[in-house]
Amino acid sequence: MQAMSNPLPVIRLGACVAAIIVCFVLGTPRSGGPDEPSHMVASAALVRGERVGAPHDTDPALRVFRVPEMVGNPNPGCWALQPEVAVGCATFTGDSTVLVTSPTTSANYPPWTYVLPGLASFVPMPTAYAYLARLLMATVPLCLVVSALLRVRSSNRGARAAVLLGLTPIAWFSMSIVNPSAVAIAGGLALWTALVVPIEPERRFDALLLAGWTATLVARRDGPIWALLIVSTACLTLSIRPWSFLRRNPTPLNWLFLGVAIVPIATTFVTGLTGVNLIISFAPIGLVLLDRAMSHRATTDRTSQRRQLWGWILVGALAVLAAIRVSPGGFSPSVWLLVAGNSGDHLRQLVGVLGWLDTPVPDLALFLFWIGLGALAALAFLDDSMIALGATVAVAAMVVTAWILEVGQGATYGQYWQGRYSMPFFVGIPLLLATRRGISRRSSERLSNVTGTDALSRLALPIGVIAWLVMNIGFIGALHRWGVGVGGTWAPQQWNTWGAPLHPVLLIVVHIAASAGLLRIVLRSTSEQIATE
Repeated sequence: MQAMSNPLPVIRLGACVAAIIVCFVLGTPRSGGPDEPSHMVASAALVRGERVGAPHDTDPALRVFRVPEMVGNPNPGCWALQPEVAVGCATFTGDSTVLVTSPTTSANYPPWTYVLPGLASFVPMPTAYAYLARLLMATVPLCLVVSALLRVRSSNRGARAAVLLGLTPIAWFSMSIVNPSAVAIAGGLALWTALVVPIEPERRFDALLLAGWTATLVARRDGPIWALLIVSTACLTLSIRPWSFLRRNPTPLNWLFLGVAIVPIATTFVTGLTGVNLIISFAPIGLVLLDRAMSHRATTDRTSQRRQLWGWILVGALAVLAAIRVSPGGFSPSVWLLVAGNSGDHLRQLVGVLGWLDTPVPDLALFLFWIGLGALAALAFLDDSMIALGATVAVAAMVVTAWILEVGQGATYGQYWQGRYSMPFFVGIPLLLATRRGISRRSSERLSNVTGTDALSRLALPIGVIAWLVMNIGFIGALHRWGVGVGGTWAPQQWNTWGAPLHPVLLIVVHIAASAGLLRIVLRSTSEQIATE
């Protein structure tokens, strides 16, 4: 309790997380986030009271708004989607506050994450606009990530390291640009943490649970499906009924969870979306069915367990059939095969393919991440096979869900879905693997004289170091690509700064120091903090 009353650990934790995000904010070139110019135009239009706009002359998918000229500039066309081309080719024109007409494909996105970055469009300094918009967008993810890390402080050191492993380079990158994924990913982490690491019994209301639930649901159109999968996976794996999370809250506040669940439905109707998008908005209803199913579950009855398993397989099959039924063009085996064949790319993107899918993190970071996740999975299989099985099935369900969502949008080129869209769900998988329901006899025999919890604690430092290496390799690789292209020199003092506020060398030093500080703070136990503060 003393550690919690002392604000210094919280301040230090927040400073480290903020420093990492700011490094990405300043290190990522303007318009360097995927679809960032489009999201900027939509956000600037929203705060000016515009949501419909005017139709584009030639492209029906675009809407046109009057926003300051600096919004969405510069045009990244000379380097985006071309990994070998450095960002320095972009021309910084149009830096003024004069209102001009600008197109966007994001007019029908949920508006809730656009308010804060939109306010930056009123700034009188055009060159500062993009960075201010990103910083305002990052405020909510910053609070959610810090809150999640504070919650997990009471867990085993292995669980704390697992949270850092889940925050892959694509997560940090997404939280530093103007994109709804910023809030969605941080919300997913908060929701996972609140479910896996319960609050103290004397506390009746879980603010982190509500915050994570809200951010995951409302940030993106696919938010309801990820919220459903996160809660379902946690409940089924840990044998906890969904309703049990609400029973410890005061009854009036329970209505907040229901109210938030209605928001995506209302948003979908207001924006005129139909088909798969409309079905997704009703996804949280599945938690009611899950709660009823778990209320009749006999955990010692294998027949009941098999029936439940087949029941959820049937639900998944019905979801696939629904996607086929409502998707434009109907069922096309070639499209399904194409989408499924790109699953390897999607899994790589979960670790990091930044920018406009043109900035892959170095292979070393990819290799280290999967080594770390594999170590957590292997220990989970030895210690608590239900946890390991639940996480494995969850990842498979995530991949199939990505197929359904892509095909349901009517995309036929196989690249509509990106790994970062699944990050609200995947960000919590390492934490789930580090969760322990109890040490079985079989586990203790396999682990000799070391309990599973002790083994997980001993694994914390290697996992934490892997997470630190992945974070920094990904960040340095991104600066390298933007400075000189993927084939350029690795000497940072020779990288083109493309008008960046700070030199890449300084950003690298700050990022390394901040991530090292974050690792140290997260892995230190509460008792150590009490002794040193």
